[in-house]
Amino acid sequence: MFRPILLTFVVTCADGRQGVVVNEADAFCFREYSWIGDVRSFRYPASIVEGNHVAVDLLVELLMDLDLERCAIGIEKTYLPAEYFHRLQAKLASARLIECTDIFEATRLIKTEGEIEIMRHACRYADESIYAAFSTAEPFTSEKTVATQMQSAVLRFGADGLAQADVHSGVHSTVVHALASNKSLEPGEVVHVDFGAIFGGYRTDLARNAIVGKATARQAEIYGGLCEIQREILKLLVPGAAAADVFAAGMRAFDERGLVHPWGTLGHSIGLSIHEGFELSRNSERSLASGMIVNIEPSHIEPDDARYHIEDSVLITSWGPEVLSNCIDTGEMFAIT
Repeated sequence: MFRPILLTFVVTCADGRQGVVVNEADAFCFREYSWIGDVRSFRYPASIVEGNHVAVDLLVELLMDLDLERCAIGIEKTYLPAEYFHRLQAKLASARLIECTDIFEATRLIKTEGEIEIMRHACRYADESIYAAFSTAEPFTSEKTVATQMQSAVLRFGADGLAQADVHSGVHSTVVHALASNKSLEPGEVVHVDFGAIFGGYRTDLARNAIVGKATARQAEIYGGLCEIQREILKLLVPGAAAADVFAAGMRAFDERGLVHPWGTLGHSIGLSIHEGFELSRNSERSLASGMIVNIEPSHIEPDDARYHIEDSVLITSWGPEVLSNCIDTGEMFAIT
């Protein structure tokens, strides 16, 4: 079910002129932090639909003031519900509204130096937050307590907001996307974490495993195999590599070790959204390029045991992949004792 939200519009012209339409509550923040001077706001409405009609009308005024009412205007239909698209189309009858989601997404894939620094900072502190929570955990600590410690740490490290904090232990971790519960971390269980936060509008998405006490030989074998697979994949992350080829090589690495990756994607681009632009999948038509940041996340679900999962954010460069989330040594599972 689609949850209605108040629309925000950003207009950028080929000559560099820009303008924004945003509700008055968010306009305060936008004016403080953005370089865009033309910010047009509307009152926070009693009805989301009513507010969005006003937002579209303000967008039309902005486009006319920029002399764009007869121009070709690229939009992202993915983010504009049909009701508001048709309203915009009716009020700009002389303009050509062109679906440009693919163009916008392709542009976002290559990060600027400023974006890279934000992501480098974000990944470091998201990783440190996981480590902080593992370090304070003990056997019989609850999943919720570990998740809370993780979220508290990332906020202390400067995150602007929280995303997922999936913390599961033992068989509970084989239930994908389950919420952290009051279940305690039992000795001998593998703990699975999939954690994200928001820094300056940019998302993190990291996965780690810990062991409560000491791993069995089989648990160590599975996790060690996953580490080897990740290292093999990292070697392939160079400019020009086809995402589909990386996926195929990863699947072969799983087969060679008798492990099974459960998903049709081995990773994804990341930035302003968690899954941004493309997946490392069998049918992907993307190739890697310098400046991209991709998440690599080999995973294996062992029945009646746990989910094994390592996820890192990697910057693609001409001199080799740079793992941005490198604060915790993932060569072995963190031991919670």
